[in-house]
Amino acid sequence: MGNKVILKAIIDIAGKPESLVSKTLDKVLEKLEGDETLEVVDVIKAEPDLQDEQSGMYTAFLEVELEFLNIRYAMSFIVEYLPTSVEILEPSSIKVTNEQLTEVLNDMAHFQIKNLNENHKFKAHNHILQKQIKELEDKLKISNQ
Repeated sequence: MGNKVILKAIIDIAGKPESLVSKTLDKVLEKLEGDETLEVVDVIKAEPDLQDEQSGMYTAFLEVELEFLNIRYAMSFIVEYLPTSVEILEPSSIKVTNEQLTEVLNDMAHFQIKNLNENHKFKAHNHILQKQIKELEDKLKISNQ
């Protein structure tokens, strides 16, 4: 799959406290810079901004220009990093064979399955923790009576 792809993307981070949002943004940038499937051409880093005083939520973003060896790596980036906006800067048109598109779609499907499995694991762990909390609450009620 030839033809390099250059794109601009925005990756948003939201959370609290402000320091965590900033550290997370740094980790994302560090991960991008260590990613062998891309080259970071340019970065604009927005510092965390308080979005809601009541909840204490902050948001920040990276605007990155990235170069990929091919469309498959660019699509993998989109699936893995979940940017909120993507603009393809080069090439002006992309010709993709059925085989190339199949590879990209299989990569996307694999990533979705991996995320679904992780989600099921988190739900199972959450269910166990909720059950343990309930058992502890029941024991505390009995011992306080």
